[in-house]
Amino acid sequence: MEKKLQVILFVIVFFIMTLPLSAQFRNQPTHPNISTILSNPQPSLFSGFLNPDKLQMHHSVSMSFGAMGGQSMMLSSYMNTIDYQFSDKLWLRANIGIMSSPYNTFGQEFYLNKPQFFGGAQLHYKISENSKITLEFNSAPFYRPMLGEFSAFGY
Repeated sequence: MEKKLQVILFVIVFFIMTLPLSAQFRNQPTHPNISTILSNPQPSLFSGFLNPDKLQMHHSVSMSFGAMGGQSMMLSSYMNTIDYQFSDKLWLRANIGIMSSPYNTFGQEFYLNKPQFFGGAQLHYKISENSKITLEFNSAPFYRPMLGEFSAFGY
């Protein structure tokens, strides 16, 4: 009896699931047209300040491998550079990157075993045709164990 009930239940569920279903048909798509939105941007608070025509973005990916004296290391890095020109005389450049060593034979405590973030920003102002002022900040994961806390190179 229990087997018959299971077979009947299966047949009923099978027929219910295979019944033709009807859906509502729409004449007009409800999805936004992305090309129209991008070519005719809506006015916003930042539309006058952040003009996409004055924005440039560059990417750089690097991977290298070196071996010498029985030691070896693979080094990978990614950098993103964003340039924005506020006016003919004023522009900003921002860099952000990550560097790591996915493989090396220097041991667990090697400083590049953990990803290192680096980056910086530069603000350039062109005073005249022959002179400009640049304010710059940089942060880089350089390792200088022989130089101690202060180096002769100024960083």
